[in-house]
Amino acid sequence: MHEPAPPAWERLLSRHRDRAEAHVEILLRVCDALEYAHARGVIHRDLKPDNVMLGAFGEVYLLDWGVALDTRAPLPEKAVVGTPAYMAPEMVEGDPAAVSPATDVYLLGAALHEGKVH
Repeated sequence: MHEPAPPAWERLLSRHRDRAEAHVEILLRVCDALEYAHARGVIHRDLKPDNVMLGAFGEVYLLDWGVALDTRAPLPEKAVVGTPAYMAPEMVEGDPAAVSPATDVYLLGAALHEGKVH
């Protein structure tokens, strides 16, 4: 997000007028990944810019599903997981029953806010 000219940008920018338009495409692809996961009962719980990667051909990857919650499985014990700077309020209590797809939407907003302020 903050690198002036990462290698993957060249291919993305060839399809867009500017970086802002390319950022919107990246955002939409991350939203698609989250929608896919949520439709299958999985909540990422650690969405942040460091977990979004651009591939050499302009593909967008959502990484680090290590603390993801499968809502179809028995809930794990209470534990605070995620990155503190991006945590949704319901994550601070550590109760997995309080986490929902809206939690990932909050994390997405926190990531977007970081991009705006830097």
